[in-house]
This record gives sequence, C-alpha cells and structure tokens, in this order.
Amino acid sequence: MRSRLLVLAAALLLSLSACAAPKAALDPLLKAQVEAAAQVERIPDRPAAIFIGAAMDGTSTAFVGDVRLAELQLRHHAPQLAVLRLANGKPKPDDWPRASSASVGQALASAGTLLPADGRDARAVVLLSSHGGKGLLSLAATEGDNATASARQIEAWLAPLGRTPTLLIISACYSGSLIPALQRDNRIVLTASAADRSSYGCHTESRNTFFVDELLAKGFDPDESLMQAMERAKGQIAQREAQQDLKPSMPQMWVGPKVAWLAARPMKDWFAP
Repeated sequence: MRSRLLVLAAALLLSLSACAAPKAALDPLLKAQVEAAAQVERIPDRPAAIFIGAAMDGTSTAFVGDVRLAELQLRHHAPQLAVLRLANGKPKPDDWPRASSASVGQALASAGTLLPADGRDARAVVLLSSHGGKGLLSLAATEGDNATASARQIEAWLAPLGRTPTLLIISACYSGSLIPALQRDNRIVLTASAADRSSYGCHTESRNTFFVDELLAKGFDPDESLMQAMERAKGQIAQREAQQDLKPSMPQMWVGPKVAWLAARPMKDWFAP
C-alpha cells in the first residue's frame, strides 16, 4: 500500500495538467450508453435520475463489483434511472468504455445534458471506486500505469451536473482528503475513509470494497435514510476491521445545506417526487 501511494503521489503533477488537455472524441461505447440513457422514458411526477459509476483502477475486481452493486440497488428504487458505467478492467465489461480521464469527464458532461438545466426535479448519483492517495484517485488501467485524478480534476468532472442534487460516493484509501475540494451546497459526499486513513477490500480478486459492501449490501434497508445507512455501515466496517486487526478507516459524510432533506429521506423515496 505504501509503495502504491508513493507512485500515485508522484503522478499527481501529471494529473493537474490533464484539465487543460484537448477534448477527445467520444468513445463509441460511451456514445452508445449516452444514447441509451437519452432514451430512458421519464415517469410522470418523478424526477429525472442518473447514475454514473466509474471503476477507475484496473488492478482489482472490487471496483467493477462496486459499480455493479450500486447500480443494482438504485434500479430497485428508480425505474426511470439512466446509467453510464466506465471501467479500467479486471474484468472490464465489453460494453463499458475505459475509465480514462477524458471518458469520465465526458460521461459526466453528457449526464449534465440529460438533466434539467436548473437542477430541479432531478437526482444524480456518482460512484468513484479506486485506489487512492491523499488528494487523488488512481486511473490506472494496469499495474504499471500511474495515471491519477486530482481533487481539482474530479471537481471539474462534476461541474456539468450544476445544481442537480447529487450523491457522490468515493470508495478509496484517503478519500476523505477529497471532501474539502468537493463540498457544494447541493452535494452529499460519502467517503470510505478519513483523510489520513486507508480503506479495505481492494485486493486483486475482492468482490467489493468494504465500504460499498457494507453501505449497499450487508444490512441494506431501503427504509433507512442515507444518514442512518452511513451510521450502520460505519459500525459494520469498524467491527469487520477489528476482527481482522486493521487500523480503522473512519468513513466520512458531508451534507450540503440544500440537500439535508435528501440525506434524511428514506432511500426508497430518493427518486420519488
């Protein structure tokens, strides 16, 4: 983990310049997903809803597993859900585009065009699952790939969602370090760890990270609010870490003042009027 962190930190300067990179052509697989998302029929009296999930590091099966699990739970409660999914592999689903910096940015920009411009009557859920370092996330497709995304770059990705009430879930080591740069009045941010802590469940062949597994699978109750679900997950994670003699990851939650009502709403009603 320490060597991985050093590699990611060394790559941070490269990621800072990526925001100014020329626009790339839309990946054909992403284009197909965007076209399918545009065809999702709105249900009368229900908000537009979109999920963008990115398995950003290709060295663990857990990250794709996290995106699949989140989509599964969301679809139970949002039949009007549009979905955009990206992955850097292990395994990379055939119909998911690679989660490059350009493609993740394009996916979120496309999501912004599919939602009401004023942010009303809409919900967005974004999941970023990866390895991480302080102030950055890995975008590595393979073990030798040192690509990263900085907090500034992640905020630039999210900007097209505008005023849409947004739930941002980040499952990665040191992910709490990203919260200060990503706080917005209309955004809820959940992270797998505190700013100075590792998180767990990202071994090569893991099914899910501890955080997403405990938040959205084990003990999941749609009658819970997001705040209640987070408290439950934190307790379950702490117990799991103690059993394995792991240093506590201390997951974090930040709630913007304009979406406090959403954080307190039962999750089964998140996509209701």
